[in-house]
Amino acid sequence: MLHGFYLALALNVSAVFCLAQVKPRALGARLVRIDRLLGNLSYPMFLLHFPVAYVLTAVLSPSARLSGGTLLILGPPAVNLVALLVVVLVDHPMEPRRAVVRTGVATDVPEGLTQVAH
Repeated sequence: MLHGFYLALALNVSAVFCLAQVKPRALGARLVRIDRLLGNLSYPMFLLHFPVAYVLTAVLSPSARLSGGTLLILGPPAVNLVALLVVVLVDHPMEPRRAVVRTGVATDVPEGLTQVAH
């Protein structure tokens, strides 16, 4: 069983090495947008995978436990959807406020939030 683990580890290391060699300029604009979206989804997915699985289990099977196969089929789409909602409804609206904190200059900031004093 460990042989599969080490094989997967070796394949992942080689995949990361190969992907590190790719220059963003060599990719099309569409592929760069997809890459950025997947990168933006990764942290919300990490944070929310367990709570989403918990809610799925509680809602779909309140008196019994969901089988691993059912959770495996329903979990990833649910986690991806919740992560996408977090990115669209929380992350994107917060980006102008982050820019103010990072640079100290207000650009495209909603009314009521002013420039940060240095």
